Amino acid sequence: MKQRKYFSLLLVVIVFVLAAYVTFGLPKQSESTATPDFASVDSAEDANLLSLNRYENQQIAYFHNNSYNALVKNLNLYTISWYLNLADLLGQDVPDERLNLIMNNMNTSSPDQTVYHNSIYDANLRVNIERKIKGQISETSKEQYKSVLLRYQDRDGLFFWSDQEKDTEQKITATYLALETFDMMQLEPAELQKTKQTLLAMYQDDRYFNRQPNEMKHNLVQTGVPLLNCLELLDVNLEVIDPNLLDKRKEWLTYWMGQLNQSIGSESNSDNTAAINDVILNLSRSASYLNLQLAIPSAYIDLLTQDGMKILQKFNANDPQITYKTLQVVHDSLGEVPNREAVAKYLSNFDLIWLYEDVQGFSFKENYFGLASAKLLHDAYSKEKMLNHLQQVKGSRELSIEEIYYYALTMQELGELEKNWDFIQVEWEKRLSELAAKKKFEMQDVYYLASIAQLTDTSALKRMRLTMGLQASFFEEAIQNYRYDKDLYLAVKSAKFLDIPIKQHVSDEIAALYDQGTGGFKPNMAEGEPNLYSTYRMVELSELIGRDLTKEKEGILSFLLSLKGTAGGYFISKPASSELKDYMGNFTLEGFYDALYLIGHLKESKGGGTNE
Repeated sequence: MKQRKYFSLLLVVIVFVLAAYVTFGLPKQSESTATPDFASVDSAEDANLLSLNRYENQQIAYFHNNSYNALVKNLNLYTISWYLNLADLLGQDVPDERLNLIMNNMNTSSPDQTVYHNSIYDANLRVNIERKIKGQISETSKEQYKSVLLRYQDRDGLFFWSDQEKDTEQKITATYLALETFDMMQLEPAELQKTKQTLLAMYQDDRYFNRQPNEMKHNLVQTGVPLLNCLELLDVNLEVIDPNLLDKRKEWLTYWMGQLNQSIGSESNSDNTAAINDVILNLSRSASYLNLQLAIPSAYIDLLTQDGMKILQKFNANDPQITYKTLQVVHDSLGEVPNREAVAKYLSNFDLIWLYEDVQGFSFKENYFGLASAKLLHDAYSKEKMLNHLQQVKGSRELSIEEIYYYALTMQELGELEKNWDFIQVEWEKRLSELAAKKKFEMQDVYYLASIAQLTDTSALKRMRLTMGLQASFFEEAIQNYRYDKDLYLAVKSAKFLDIPIKQHVSDEIAALYDQGTGGFKPNMAEGEPNLYSTYRMVELSELIGRDLTKEKEGILSFLLSLKGTAGGYFISKPASSELKDYMGNFTLEGFYDALYLIGHLKESKGGGTNE
């Protein structure tokens, strides 16, 4: 948790190595004092909540803020649907407990509840999920989804996304998805007869099947190809309708297959592959319907499969639909997915994440605070798997100064800081040069740089002062003109790290932010309710400057305990009446750690200071 150094201004300097205080006031784990006493809080409950925020598989492990989604079982139908498609393609079994979780969620939500773009899209996802898990759609579900879909059928038989839009291209794509949904249910209600009649009339209209080279999207994505695929879903025999027109449409499709192959054959990178793969699969379906065959250039398949299908890492596998369609194109061309085991192993890093709604990508910050909380609670975590994931993320892109900072803190927590000094110091030097060239600095960046140097190479702090020309006036002006508690905190803390004496003691400023009624600290004297972040920062700042907290200690503890959630953890501010929703926007792993640390630390401390 963060290392702190408290310096008493007595003649005899007593050094309590609580390790160097870093970031937003996040103390690090003490190495010379006992673990804080959590007797007054339900640590088992907190540990259980933290476990919901821990992801681990055979290769990697990390923490991420997933409390709300896990508590309410708020699943992502879109990613689940494509996740199940992927599992089928790769021949993977989905664990029974996961399938039960998915079906329980489906059973507790209404079939006509719109979660994503629109009701047609939602129905398509739900039907696919039920079909994949149960093998068929129940008669009850068929009637429910049929009712939902037919609400979006226009007088001409075509379907629309919303508001009966007049855009024919939009209606064609909406109709295709509706028909695909009926097809998955093996259902063809009488209402689809007028759909078939309208589509056949459009099939005979050359406006939907032109050969203008600059209208590839119009033909392959918006009109011709999806129109043919709609007729295929309705089992329309085009040979019977008009053999001569069928030959004409075959010529049209052959022309566009050649145009597509010419386009993708020149692809030398993977920037457009997601869109191209979507077109390939739809065009291939139309070709099969007309008894033609789409042959994809081998160079393009090589692009997709090179380096053990490393292209999936470019997508970051964060969208299972893109991943699925990439693998499907390869499978259709080669008859198999090469390196199937390696691909499945890579995708297993994401399978649990795909289940939940709006789960953010990996965050160095959230992972650090999850780890720090786990150590406070003596909870389990996998060091080697976490190191493995951190190295993967670090090697995939350039890190921001904030990410480098949290990377350094995490390495310190894992006892791996010395092994990573070279990387951190190279990045630190680079950011120092970039900031120095700007001549104008944000206090947050100064803080990050100073904190990293404090952790890895304190001799660099003097060089930082000289290179950036940092003087007391820079920090004193920031303190004098601070707007929020965070501004005050960053300025004082950075000056302390850099050993730059400042005139202000800031005791009065801290006292002015204390709210007697709640026992917490506010972000601003004039506005804002007391919150956990501000309270944490002002407690740390008080101790850093030797300000006495004795009179405020009980009030602070009372305020912190008032933030306790019924499912464990602590909210940033007082929870609303519907507390469960607070886990969505009023809970972070940073705040979770802040509260755990403060409660334990304040209960074991005397709250005193020099109060000079």
